[in-house]
Amino acid sequence: MPRAYSIASSPLSCGKRINIVFNLVVTPRGRMGVCSSWLKNKFEDVDDLSKKFEKMGVQDSSPTRTSKTIPLFFRKPSNFRIPTPIDAPLILIGPGTGVAPFIGFIEHVSLQEKYISDGLKDPLLVYFGCRYRNRDHIYKNEMEDFVSRKFISAYRVCYSRDRLQESDPKYVQDLLYADKENVCNLVTKRGAYLFLCGDAKNMAKDVQATLVRILQECTDTTCDVAEKQIIELEKSGKFVKDVWR
Repeated sequence: MPRAYSIASSPLSCGKRINIVFNLVVTPRGRMGVCSSWLKNKFEDVDDLSKKFEKMGVQDSSPTRTSKTIPLFFRKPSNFRIPTPIDAPLILIGPGTGVAPFIGFIEHVSLQEKYISDGLKDPLLVYFGCRYRNRDHIYKNEMEDFVSRKFISAYRVCYSRDRLQESDPKYVQDLLYADKENVCNLVTKRGAYLFLCGDAKNMAKDVQATLVRILQECTDTTCDVAEKQIIELEKSGKFVKDVWR
């Protein structure tokens, strides 16, 4: 059965090459995912990727050269794409490998002359989460570089199993709630785009519930009204999801 992966690169930098990110998860019984283990076995020479996660970057000039091939196809284009032109703030929410398409988004912006010379007129916020700060914080260096070059206004990160204090945010929805006043202002007053990528079973539901809570509390409205506002954002293309189970 085909597996869907988000493209973590911009055609402006990679040309005919695409980057993807996938998890290698081993169950307590020692089993691995069917497709992810197949991919790993296809490229056994690229071993122990976890040690390289922090150094992973979209500007890597030395990709692995191999004669091995993997069959793939492109899905029909969806509305999960960076707006052109960027005429409003962007709030990108992608824990774990859910950050993949946003790497492509921001890289694409960073390679366009008009943004290089003039910068972004509106805020671009990234909300990322993973388990451990030194084991699976992928694209850390790249994101920090985007921040230093002012393509990212705020890079908010949490670690679910590696918190320094009990009060530290555990999941991306906790980060959003901690920033609730700013998030609400960007969404309701400045017409921000919300992009959400990752697990549909738990994370996406929790993030949506948190957004409803933020609108309810910050605009002093009812839960029903806040839920309808989120639904309207989805219908208008202002809240776009790329989620999977």
